[in-house]
Amino acid sequence: RRILSIICALALCLTLLPATALAEGEWTYVNTDGTDYIQSGADSNLIQLEISKDDGNKTISITGPETIPNECDLVLPESVEINKVNYTITSIGNNAFERCTNLSTLDLSACTGLTSIGAYAFYFCSNMTTAQLPDTITRIEGHAFGQCSKLSSINLPDAITYIGVSAFCGAALTSIDLPDSIVTIEEYAFQSCQNVVELDFTGCTSLETIGSFAFAGPTPGTLDLSDCTSLTSIGADAFAANQELTSVTLPENLTSIGTYAFYLCTALPAIELPASVTSIGGNAFYSCTALKKVTVLAEPPPALGDNAFDECAADLLIYPPKGTASAYIESWSAYAVKIYMAPSIALTPESGNWSGTYGGSFASKEFTITNDGDSD
Repeated sequence: RRILSIICALALCLTLLPATALAEGEWTYVNTDGTDYIQSGADSNLIQLEISKDDGNKTISITGPETIPNECDLVLPESVEINKVNYTITSIGNNAFERCTNLSTLDLSACTGLTSIGAYAFYFCSNMTTAQLPDTITRIEGHAFGQCSKLSSINLPDAITYIGVSAFCGAALTSIDLPDSIVTIEEYAFQSCQNVVELDFTGCTSLETIGSFAFAGPTPGTLDLSDCTSLTSIGADAFAANQELTSVTLPENLTSIGTYAFYLCTALPAIELPASVTSIGGNAFYSCTALKKVTVLAEPPPALGDNAFDECAADLLIYPPKGTASAYIESWSAYAVKIYMAPSIALTPESGNWSGTYGGSFASKEFTITNDGDSD
C-alpha cells in the first residue's frame, strides 16, 4: 500500500506541472491578454518573446523579450506553429533586444526566412559574446549590434548588401570578413572596434560606399581595396587613427578621398593614388608620420585640400606622372618642394656652341658645351 501511495502521489505531481513546461529547443505560440508571444522552456528557464504576426503571409517579426533568463543562449527556430500553421520568422524588429544584458550567445542560423535585423535590435547587449546569422540576411540596420562590448565573433553572410550607421560600433570583433554582396557600409559602422586585426575586402566588387568614420579604430596591418572596383569615394575619417597600418592598396576607379580619411595612420610608409582620383580632402593624410613616398597617377593634378600631407615624414617625396611635375608644383604649391621632378637636360645651339640647362627636384644648373669639347 505504501508503494501504491507513493506512485499515486508521483502521478498527481506530474499532472500539476506547469502547462508551459517544454522540451529544450521547442517553441510554441501563446496569446496573453491580447498580446502574441512565442516561448520556450519553463519556470526559471522560460524564454518568452513578444511577436508581431502577419496572418496573411504567415510570418513573424520578433519585437522584444517579455521574459528571458540570466546568461541566456538564445537559439531561434525557422518557424513556429500557430493554429496548426507554420509561421516563418522573417525579421528581428527595431529595439527588439536592446539592453538585454542577460543574452550570452545568439544563434539565428536556423532562421532561413530572416532577411533583416532592425535598428538597435541588439544594441548594448553587453554580455553577448558570439552571434550566428543565417545566409538569408540582406540588411543590418543602424546600431543593430552597437556597443556589444563583448561580441568577438559574428559571421557576415554572403547575401548582405547593407550595413547601417554604427551597426557594430564599439564591438569586440577581432576580424571583419566582408561579403562579396556588400554595397553600402554606412558611417561609423565599425568605429571603435579596437580589437580588429584583420579586415578583408576580397571580392567586394559591388561595394559603392564607405561612410565617414566607418573603420576608424580597427587596426589591421594591411588594407587591400583593389577588388572594390565599384567604390568611387572613401568617406571622411574612414580609416583614421589606424596606427598599425603599413600597406594600403586603393581601387582603380576611386575618385574621391575624404577629409582625414587616413589621418594619424602613423605606420604607413607609402601609398599610390590611382589615376582616377580627382579630389583629396583636407588633412587626408595628416600626421602620417612615417609617410615618405606618395605616388600619384592622375593627370591633371587632383584638387587638394588644405594640410593634406602636413606632419608627414620630413623627407616625404610626391611622385607625379612623367611630364606633369610642373603642373603639380603649380597646383599643389604648398608641397612644391616635396614634388619630385625627374632630371632633365635641355640643349640649345648658340653661336656654334651648345648651351643647356640641367634641372631636377633638388638642383638646377646652366652649362655651355663649346666646339672644342670644353664645357663650363
